[in-house]
Amino acid sequence: MQVRRKRCSQRLDDSMTLTPLESSALASFRRGDFPPQPTGDERSDWIQVGLAIALNAARLLRGSGPSVDVAEVDLKSDGSPVTELDRRVEEMVRTALADFHPEAAIVGEEGGGELPTDGPAVAIDPVDGTWAYISGTGTAATT
Repeated sequence: MQVRRKRCSQRLDDSMTLTPLESSALASFRRGDFPPQPTGDERSDWIQVGLAIALNAARLLRGSGPSVDVAEVDLKSDGSPVTELDRRVEEMVRTALADFHPEAAIVGEEGGGELPTDGPAVAIDPVDGTWAYISGTGTAATT
């Protein structure tokens, strides 16, 4: 059984002003540079990589097609759904973060992980709103 998903037609306000860092991340994304080149400033690099990951996750979500085959939806032990898109987005995020900062701890909803007592750590929900994604309401996001 296929469930048709609605497409969101909202666009960002064209008058929205981007910071130089946001503009750089967006330009890098449009060129296909992923992950973006480091700037040398650790805080800026984390922001730039985070923006690049968010843009790539959005591309995966938008490109997933207008329907979900419910036969391809698995249920986790807690009864919540997991899709191939969940797995693909989480793997993309894990790979990008590991390439950027190999020492960073990564905890994902699908792949698990452990938070360290110190050092950088990132938590991932690859498709926040999987039920909404499956049902076609168009309200899923990556967090």
